[in-house]
Amino acid sequence: MKQWLRKRWRLLLIAAIALPLLAYGGLFVIGIFNLFHAHEHCSKIAGSAFSLYASDHAGKYPSHTNGFGDALLVLLKDRYTDVRFVTAPGDDGRVLTECLEKGLDVPEDKCSRVYLQGLSEDDMNGGVVIMFDRYPTPGGDHFRRPWGTPMRDAVMCGGWVEFITEERWPAFAKEQIERLVELGFKRTELDKLFGVQSKSSAGVRSAK
Repeated sequence: MKQWLRKRWRLLLIAAIALPLLAYGGLFVIGIFNLFHAHEHCSKIAGSAFSLYASDHAGKYPSHTNGFGDALLVLLKDRYTDVRFVTAPGDDGRVLTECLEKGLDVPEDKCSRVYLQGLSEDDMNGGVVIMFDRYPTPGGDHFRRPWGTPMRDAVMCGGWVEFITEERWPAFAKEQIERLVELGFKRTELDKLFGVQSKSSAGVRSAK
């Protein structure tokens, strides 16, 4: 009986030591092999850059007459952020970098994140999005993995970020479109940018 108890306690002791080591070891291995886990496209940093820009420009977010792609270049040119944080996962930032270096207009259809210029910090109380991933990423930017749930990052007025699953995206997009239409944006342009079909209406302020 005593021998059996000794074996039992020995096994429990081994398990108590081995299980945490296996758990930490597993996380370490995942960290090494998950090449996409570097958060190199972190939307939270982009949100902070927008907020900082607004604080320096009477509450207004960056804008440009040539469209939202060129408005993103304003953030980069004035060094409020790095190209990595205004591009979505899978985008190496080559398009924006080349346009910045050569003084070219940014082709908006090549932007991996959509920026809704024309907003200010006055709009933050309504929970309005200012930038979002054009396409979903399996697992999202922070937990990317081939088998992950497709997600998009959405930067909100005020700088915080929401992580939207692709299943929730249509409802989120339609809700945001209604809020933006109330602020004067054109519904037809918003439908194209968000990739959904919302109800028919007309706004007056361009999303570009």
